[in-house]
Order: sequence, then C-alpha cells, then structure tokens
Amino acid sequence: MEKIFIIDSYAFLFKNYYALPKLLTSSGEEVGALYGFIRLVFRIKERGNYIVACYDSGKSFRRDISEAYKANRKKMDESLLKQIEKSRNVLELLGIKSISKEGFEADDIIATIAKRAVDEGFEAVIVGADKDLMQIINDRICIWDGKSDKYFGPEYIVKKYGFPPDKLFSYLVMVGDSSDNIKGVSGVGPKTAARLINEYGDIDSIVSKALESDESKEFKKIKDSIDDINNAKRLLRLDENVPLNFNIFDFRVDRFDDKGLIELAKRYEFREAISFIDKSAVMDKKELKKLLSEDFARLDLKYFAVDEDTISYDDFYTDTSKDLLLKLFERNISKYFYNLKNILHIADYDGDISNCDDIYIMYHLVNGGFRKPDITRIIQEKYFLTQDIKTVYFKEIAEDLYSKIEEYGIKELYSNEIELSKVLYSMEKNGVRFDLTEIESLYSEFKNEIENAKNDFVKKSGYDINLNSPKQVSDFLFKKLNLKLDDKYQNIYRTKSGGYSTSEDVLKILKPYSPELIGLILKHREYSKLLSFVETLKESIVDGRIHSTFDQTTTQTGRLSSFNPNLQNIPVKTETGQRIRNCVKSPDDSFLVSFDYSQIDLRVLAHLSDDEELIRAFLNREDIHKKTAASIFNIDENRVDERLRSIAKIVNFGIIYGQTPLGLSLEADISYEDAKTYIDNYFKKYSGVKKWIDNTIIFARSNGYVVNFAGRRRFIPDIASAKRGLRLLSERMAVNMPVQSGSSDIIKKAMVMIYKKIKNEDDIKLILQIHDELIFEIKKSSLEKYINDIKNIMENCFTLKVPLVVNVKYGQRWSQL
Repeated sequence: MEKIFIIDSYAFLFKNYYALPKLLTSSGEEVGALYGFIRLVFRIKERGNYIVACYDSGKSFRRDISEAYKANRKKMDESLLKQIEKSRNVLELLGIKSISKEGFEADDIIATIAKRAVDEGFEAVIVGADKDLMQIINDRICIWDGKSDKYFGPEYIVKKYGFPPDKLFSYLVMVGDSSDNIKGVSGVGPKTAARLINEYGDIDSIVSKALESDESKEFKKIKDSIDDINNAKRLLRLDENVPLNFNIFDFRVDRFDDKGLIELAKRYEFREAISFIDKSAVMDKKELKKLLSEDFARLDLKYFAVDEDTISYDDFYTDTSKDLLLKLFERNISKYFYNLKNILHIADYDGDISNCDDIYIMYHLVNGGFRKPDITRIIQEKYFLTQDIKTVYFKEIAEDLYSKIEEYGIKELYSNEIELSKVLYSMEKNGVRFDLTEIESLYSEFKNEIENAKNDFVKKSGYDINLNSPKQVSDFLFKKLNLKLDDKYQNIYRTKSGGYSTSEDVLKILKPYSPELIGLILKHREYSKLLSFVETLKESIVDGRIHSTFDQTTTQTGRLSSFNPNLQNIPVKTETGQRIRNCVKSPDDSFLVSFDYSQIDLRVLAHLSDDEELIRAFLNREDIHKKTAASIFNIDENRVDERLRSIAKIVNFGIIYGQTPLGLSLEADISYEDAKTYIDNYFKKYSGVKKWIDNTIIFARSNGYVVNFAGRRRFIPDIASAKRGLRLLSERMAVNMPVQSGSSDIIKKAMVMIYKKIKNEDDIKLILQIHDELIFEIKKSSLEKYINDIKNIMENCFTLKVPLVVNVKYGQRWSQL
C-alpha cells in the first residue's frame, strides 16, 4: 500500500532549534533548525514519494473558544521564526507542497489530510511525535518520529497507555495539557485516568457514571470539573474536516528538483544536498554520474577530496572510481584523503603522492593515538555534523590538523607516514604465498589434537566439561579439585563474581598441584587457538596468497598492526608456530629473505637513557643478555649458562614494558622474591635506565603525554589517577612508548627508503613486516644484488648513540629464517 508522509513541520523545526548546535553560514545566518529539517525531508524521501508538510497559521479557532489557550507560551525567538519561514522556501525548491489554513492548526490539517488519504486507499504516516496527533492512529494511520526504523501504530498506544488509540482523546481531556494551558480534571493523573477509561470507557461514559454516583473520590473530582472537561473536549478534538482544496496525487515527489538541490546547497551552504542528486535521480543516475565525472575531469580544480565512497570539490560530488581517481592523481593540485592507502587500492595507483594529505593519519598523529581516527568523530568534533557531509570538509580539517603538526614539529614524521601508505599498499597487494596443502594438513592435525586432549581429560578426571568455558573450568579447579591460590595471588586474579580467573597465568600457577589435568587444559586451549588461526588462514587464501591488511593508526605507539588475518601474531618460539610458518613458501625461483633488527628495543633504550653500561655493551658488541645475567645473579660472565641468560633476557625486555616482580616470576618460573631481587640488581647495574624511567614518568605527569625521538606523541590521561592500578598501568605505558614507538619509527623510515629503491624492480617484493623484521621475496639470481643495500639502509636510516644491527637469513620457507 502506498504511503503518504504528512509532516508536522513546526514541531520538528522547534525541536531542532533547541536540540541541535547553532549552525551559521559563512555570512552569519543561523540555519541549525533548518538543517535538521532538511535532513528529515531527505530521510522521508528515502521511504516514499508522497510528501506534504503542514504548518500553523497564526491564531486558530481554539483561541475563540478560550483566551487562555496557549497564552502561557513565550514569544518565539526571531531566529526560529525566520527559519520556519525559510523552511517553506526550501520545500518549494525541492518540489514539496506545504499547506496551512487560516484559523486552523497544523494538527487539524494533518488529521484532515490523513483521513482523506485513507479514504483514497493510502496509508498515512504522520511525521511527528505530538501526543495530540496520536488520537487519530488506527490500522491505516501511524506515527513516525523521523529517525526510528519502525512506525508506531495502535499497538504502540496500547503498550504506552494501556488502552487503544480511540480512547486517547478521553485520556487527554482528563489529564489536560499544561503546555497548551488546557485544564483537565483536577486531581486526576495519568494512572487514574487510564484506570477509569479501562473500567468505564470514553469520557462521556465516565462523566455519565460520575453524575449517577456519589461513591468515589474520582467521580466527585469529575463532577467538580465538568466545565473544564467540556472546554478541554472542544480544544483537544482535532478537526478532520478542514476546508482544504487539494488532490492527494499533487503531493507525489518522484525526485527532488536538481536545480532546487543546487540552489539549496548554495543559498544555505547545505552541501549535502548536492550528494542527494544521485540518490533521487533514479532514472538517469548513470547519465548524471557520467556528467559529474566529466565535470571533475575538466574543472579547473584547486584541490579535491576523496574517501572510499565519494570524490568532491566545492559543491560537486561523484562516486569514487578507479578511472576518475587516476585522472585526478595526475593533476598537480592538492589532494585530501581519508585513508589514502585504501584509495590507492581502489585506483591501483603507485605513482607520485607528494601533494596528498591524509586526515586519517594526521588525526592519529595530532591526537597521539588516543582517539581512533573515525571519520564521523573527526567531522563531529570540528563541525558538529554527521558523516553524510564527508569529503566536503576534508580540506578545512586537513588544514587545521596540519597546523598542529607544524606546532608539534612532526612534519618529517607525517611525511614519512604518508609515503608509508604507498609502501603498505604495495606490501598488501604483493601478499604472502601460502602452501594450501600444508595448511589443510595442519588444520586436520590440530583438530585431532583438540579432540585427544578433551578425551584424555575426561578419561583421567572423570568429568566431561567444556574446556573452553571459563566458568566450568573454574568450578572444576576450585570446587571439584579444591585447588587454592596463594594469598598473594588471590586479589589479583579474583573475578567480579567472587571466583577466580582461569587465565593462562593462573593455570601455570596451579599446574604444580595437578600437572597432568591442567596440562591437558592448557594443551586444549593452545590447539583451539591454533585451529582458529589456521582456519582463518585457510579461508583467507586467494590466488595462492594471503593479502593481510596493515594499519598505521590502530596502536597508540605507532606500531603497525595486521588484520584480516593477523600475520604478525604467528608464534615464533613454539614448534607449532614454526609449523605454521613452514606453510609460507616462496616460488621455486625465489627465496624468502628476512632482515631482522637485533635487539632494537634495547638499543633504543640505551640511546634514550644514555646509560653508560648499556652503551658500552652495544659499542663493544657484547652479549647484552649474558652481561645482564652476570649483574643480576652476581656471578662472572663465564659462569652464565643458557637458563640464567634466558632469565636475564626476560628481565632486559621486561623492563621496557614495566614488568613487575610478579610478571617476571610467572614468565621466568621463579619465585616472587627472586624476581624482585633480579629487578633491583638490574637497576643497580643500569642506573641510567632507572633515572630515565623516573624522568619519563615525571614528564608524563607534568605534560599528560610522552614523546619519542621522532616527535611522535602518546597521551597518557590517567598518569595522575587516584586509582593506583590505573596510575601504575599508565606509568608502564609512559615508559614503554618512547622505546617501542621509537623502534617502530626506525623500521618504518627504513621501509620508505627501501621501497623507493626497489619499487620499479620485478625481482624483489616486500611481503611482510613483523615489528622489527622485514621479509622479502627475492629472485635467487638477484639475492646478492639486494642484501647489502637493504641491510645498509636499515642500519643507517637513523643515527643513535649505539649501532643498529640487522641480521639476514634466507630460505624457501619462513620456518627456515
């Protein structure tokens, strides 16, 4: 059934005026209420083609009935009054009829049109939320608030008030309407009114019953208010027979007038209206799109702005397309993007991007990674507008953000991030070659391991529980086996429900008390994770390769993240992790070549802390882990075995992440007391590191952020929190960021430099970055041609107080590197 949308215009304009931020045109004209109203009309058009807007027209017949009617309302703001007048002009531009009638209110006109529409076979949708209008709801007339997914019919009234719509008039008469200065029955509120209606029916029946009875207090109140009831009935009843001369079919709007949309965009600076041309011009959408594309190609552009959906310049819009993007990339003009890397994929473009700005990256850098650079958030923060506006404001946003980049002194950092977009585009496009047969074999094997672990657990424990359920595992460990956590762990691992966590750390703590069963739980979990990961890999293979996505803005330190799938997350040290890596295989005529920074985080720490012992160790190419082991265990270096060196390695890297004695004790499988002693001994040996950590925390507390040597910031909002746990976590973040992000900026700069050298070569591909490591596919015949050059670039792209060292390995499978 065809719907007709009947708009209560004043109600929405009034609501928008007070609910939305004040919006001004460049000439200072206030248009906030008008803007909200236009957006409502656009939403309506997406739902139907019959639209009419209804307006009040000054004094109505109700003022003749009662001088007090609406006499309590304050005078309308001049700005709102002007926007109401302009709204009728806007409707005219769009080809929508607006109706008013002297002596009647919009509600009466709405009721009249709705009744006529139903008589002529339409379903009437009243666009408004006034409860007075709800009294005419029936099976063919409903209410819509302009934003919900659904319409509100009789069932809504029953649910809200407890009776059907045809009784709502009686309810309104009894409760009155203070906003319109209409008195109801004094002392009768909503609950009493609803009860009386459900017991006796409509207002006339209730009055009749009251006049016949002296029994109830409510009836006495009814009798005392007869005059007010009669007055309210005359004021509240909608006139469904307003003398209007209209034809329902005159309200049909097949499409908005293109010229009207353009005029609307220019006159009131509602640029969103231009984009609606494509939405409304159904019949000639292709032709219009072609026209706009041609306009873009021949316009004397000063700049253009692009996201994944839209290309815009001033008031011109068109869809983002490969052909048009390639034409525009060739133009020597400013280009503003949201997520440049994704646009490069759409255009399949790897040319010059020197005139490109990316607000996705800019926002991330300016906000220190604290806020995700979501386009809706960016636009709302600056212009209080919604995502529909999109590319129109990219230029202004980019200019604002660039001024901050200049203020922070990070132009070089930003420039490298822009160039990195092209490197990542190329790396994603290259993809990583996987052996599908090997992957499928692993999948079957891991599935069997999970089943075996479960069967062994049931057999040995006598309990058949879901090993993936934290609650069932917790009940088994702490209730069935009656295991206990030491006092020092209880508060740390207690859950909100009062029980204990069954995390991997907890299972490791408890394992000595039930090694076989907990070992099976850990095995089941490990293989479940591996199976899920391998399944994702299997499903991600296209053209024999996996094309993971790499993002520059996901982490607050600036480290690259990988997803769809995450190829940076494949375990390195475990046998199963190596078997997954074994599935990555180069073509027969090529090698996989790994260039891996050696201990880069520790070298960055030495540079930042200026610690003499650390610097000396790296300058002399000493074994830093062996040196640390000798210090924390108070023994000679020649007595350091692999186990002690391994613990020292955990300490060395753990310091960067703010590792606590508890964390070290769990990871190194040593006592809490020993862990604390080793950390204390570390700081005695490397006192410069301790001093740098303290100074970094002081700086973070004073400034609310930390900064690395490339100028990258990270905001630490909870560094001075009164909550101890939150404060300590923030301190660890503050210490870790300059080190980890510094290492990240080193390898990212190296990636840009290497890409410039190899981008036109067909015998080498960068296929993967794993934090401190780059992996290439290089033709066997060209191996010697590239190894020294790439190693040299990586070791010299940044100058630190200690040398950067890169280790090179190659083979045909990743597991060989």
